[in-house]
Amino acid sequence: MTMVSNFIKSEIRATVNDPTIARLLLPYNHLFGIRRPCSGTDYYETFNDDNITLVDLRCRGIDEIQTIGVRVGNKTYEVDDIVLALGFDAFTGALLNIDIHGRSSKALREKWEKGCSTNLGLMIADFPNLFTISGPGASSDLANMIPHIEQHVKWITKCLECLRTHDINIMEPSLEKDNTWVKHVDDVIENTLFRTAKSIYNRANIPGKPRVFISYVGGFDIYMEKCEKIANNDYEGFHLRK
Repeated sequence: MTMVSNFIKSEIRATVNDPTIARLLLPYNHLFGIRRPCSGTDYYETFNDDNITLVDLRCRGIDEIQTIGVRVGNKTYEVDDIVLALGFDAFTGALLNIDIHGRSSKALREKWEKGCSTNLGLMIADFPNLFTISGPGASSDLANMIPHIEQHVKWITKCLECLRTHDINIMEPSLEKDNTWVKHVDDVIENTLFRTAKSIYNRANIPGKPRVFISYVGGFDIYMEKCEKIANNDYEGFHLRK
């Protein structure tokens, strides 16, 4: 992996004309692929354009948003529009922004206060009939997001059809299976380089967030097999009630 990282760095240096700008664009505290890489058609070539300025906010953050632009220190960068990046609380942020309550009126944000837990990234103990598509603990973006979402939708659809056929009105995973899946997700990353870097995957990008790895890295094919096995075993590990 070090060899691959060094190759990527050499390609960035060869593509970006200004050595100072190239240095700022290099992955500096992790091996390539451990955090989500910047990629895309002509992404790095863009920094050779005269109308592009790269401002390093790792040393000093934004001081002020003004009517004409953005002030960093003593310098103001004039802009026409400002595009704000969102989504840094990956996987859990959107769910926690909804005031979801489960059994005994317990809020989801309270349940996940010490770390998020799910069974397969699909359901949460104490929150009956709540399905989470590509939730924490699923393969999600470490597989391929579109096929992953499709797999979840098909699994949930098949599940609902089964529940309806057998007149079952309530479904939720056992707390034991929630904890077992979280442990399995953690065990899988032990022999990978993902544990070496701070990233959205272990929640290190958000101060105060419990360090829980939120994506299953065991492989999408293996993940799908586990989902199908549970479904074929009458949804083993889930409480089903009429």
